[in-house]
Amino acid sequence: LGMCGSGAAQDVVSASAGVLHYFEGAVTLDDTPVEHKPAVFPSLKNGSVLRTVKGRAELLLTPGVYLRMDEDSSLRMESNSLVDPRLELTEGSAILDNLNATPGRAVTLVFHESTIRFPKPGIYRIDGELAELEAYSGEAEVVQVDLSGKKASSTVDSSHIYYFELGFTTIKAGEGARDEFYDWAHNRSDLIADQNERASADDAQDGDPGASGLFN
Repeated sequence: LGMCGSGAAQDVVSASAGVLHYFEGAVTLDDTPVEHKPAVFPSLKNGSVLRTVKGRAELLLTPGVYLRMDEDSSLRMESNSLVDPRLELTEGSAILDNLNATPGRAVTLVFHESTIRFPKPGIYRIDGELAELEAYSGEAEVVQVDLSGKKASSTVDSSHIYYFELGFTTIKAGEGARDEFYDWAHNRSDLIADQNERASADDAQDGDPGASGLFN
């Protein structure tokens, strides 16, 4: 379990990746309903499955990196290492925010047997129903392995969309997906940025500048 005193993002301390930092509505962890408990944050173990039913959830993966899940989504924690966490999105949609990632710690997502890494800070979205990946900002790398074992790598930036079932990128029309889930994730980022700025202002000896500019 991760614990904090005030609920601000920077107060959460955990020895592993995958802390359930915030959730709304019905969410289960390993088929057990998650209950709201002040200052207590459940952690995903290796092999744990987190599901949102009529709810949404926010995972703190590594310092400054958040994975936000839409309703009717599920993921499996493959490795909760703080240095190189690895998760599989098995259903639904998720937005990864690594704009304030700590250097030297890489997050890997698995989807449709593709491996996705995020070498640049940014905001990224995987839509399960459409089987596509887009970058609101930053740059992602997708590696697929075909039946013969041959690897194919693709780079996805803010001007492209990657289609997993087709295995290639296309030019993105407009600004990309802007819906209720996007707005929720946007608001969560803004709230965390505000909490961090207030905490930094209250503690003159804290050298952490906090998070800012999480979404465009």
